[in-house]
Amino acid sequence: MPNPIFTIGHSTHKIDFFTDMLRRNAIDVVADVRSEPYSRMNEDFNQDRLRHSLRQKNINYVFLGRELGARPADECCYTATRQTAYQGTRQGTHQGTRQGTHQGTRQGTHQGKYQESHRGARVDYDKLAATILFQSGIERVIKGAENYRLALMCAEREPLDCHRSILIARILGERGGVVHHINGDGQAVPHAELLAQLVARYFPDELTGLIDQEAKIDAAYRRHGRLIAYRVKIGTDADIHAPLPQASLFDATEMVAA
Repeated sequence: MPNPIFTIGHSTHKIDFFTDMLRRNAIDVVADVRSEPYSRMNEDFNQDRLRHSLRQKNINYVFLGRELGARPADECCYTATRQTAYQGTRQGTHQGTRQGTHQGTRQGTHQGKYQESHRGARVDYDKLAATILFQSGIERVIKGAENYRLALMCAEREPLDCHRSILIARILGERGGVVHHINGDGQAVPHAELLAQLVARYFPDELTGLIDQEAKIDAAYRRHGRLIAYRVKIGTDADIHAPLPQASLFDATEMVAA
């Protein structure tokens, strides 16, 4: 029987406390599911430093951000809310007089065209989950769990604030995987317990008898997914880009080398 699969967020933890949480849960491998394996706020969790720290504790590291990251490079994973901005051609001349202050002429020309922008687009978890790349990442996690106790690591402290619970754990559960989330105190909580909290958040007790349980679960996942999904910031072009290429995951040679 495959091992249970864990998730964890590095948050602002000290690296020694983080590795202690992993050791307490007998984790063999940390699979990094951040789209970019770096932290602006906590440099101990930049990829090279993290790999080194884990190696000292006999814990292996692999990168899964290309497959399972929350900011995919594939534009098809984003909503169709991209803005179409018009940059047209305007020509004109203004002549006028403001008594006592100004006399003059203003002339100007602006040229451009319609351009489609990613600004404001949001990741659609259903679209992301349907991609071949994401499914390949899920397969690697399932395969890895046959021989290792894995912890899927992202940045957020709370599992419900992160795609590791709302997207990845959901798909793993649908594939028969048993998922536990390591909280900030190091205690592992079954995914089913977090899911009950999520459903209760969106469906108060007075409504529970009116909606089928499976429908409530599906709706809670979707609504919360829309809430936490990555959005391209307004005023900037999309930073949708391909994460760093990585070696195949859970390869025996890689695990020894790590």
